[in-house]
Amino acid sequence: MSKPAVPAKVAPAASVATTSAATLLVLFTAAESRGQIVTNTELSLPSISVNLTAQRYTDWNIDGEGSAEVQFYVSSYNANLYLQSALNSFGFVGAADNNDLRNLALLPSPETVSVSRVFFNAAHIAYGSDFQDAAGFISGQEGYIGFRYKSAVTDTILYGWASVTITPGFSGSFTINEWAYDASGASIQVGQTSAIPEPANVAVGLGALALGAAGLMRWRKRKAA
Repeated sequence: MSKPAVPAKVAPAASVATTSAATLLVLFTAAESRGQIVTNTELSLPSISVNLTAQRYTDWNIDGEGSAEVQFYVSSYNANLYLQSALNSFGFVGAADNNDLRNLALLPSPETVSVSRVFFNAAHIAYGSDFQDAAGFISGQEGYIGFRYKSAVTDTILYGWASVTITPGFSGSFTINEWAYDASGASIQVGQTSAIPEPANVAVGLGALALGAAGLMRWRKRKAA
């Protein structure tokens, strides 16, 4: 006598519904976003510190590609810490003081850095008899600056921000703690480290999740009945 055929295993409806909801969540998470944010941490680029005790040049390569975009210059002769772009259309979001010296602008978070900002290709950070004028930055406290540069890889103008700490004085320092830029060329908010989902995709994703959850609830009610 032949053995009865073993029925094929069928995934419970609950599992199917749960899987569908999970799939929708993945699709929603992977939805198209505004921008492609890249941080120095992702690029394994360390922070940069400039010591004010001696005259020197220090380079800053923002994306780790090609040559440095920025150069810091410390002049011990007139106590001037100066930032100048080396290449690639680099510019700082700047602010002019009463002496018309182009200083770095201290930006609040989440200020936006975009094409609408005023950029200078060079800026003073700290100057005066002993580097004391730090253009609105508070000694030893973190602040934000904005910048733009042209990617050597895509030939696109990119916008970014950097967290900096300035300690004025002959024994002081200027440190770039971290930075990020948008590799798509879109604007970026100060402090932003991840892309923002498009509003339309958020609505579609949430709607899909709601439908998946509703289907699971209906199945449970039918089973209970």
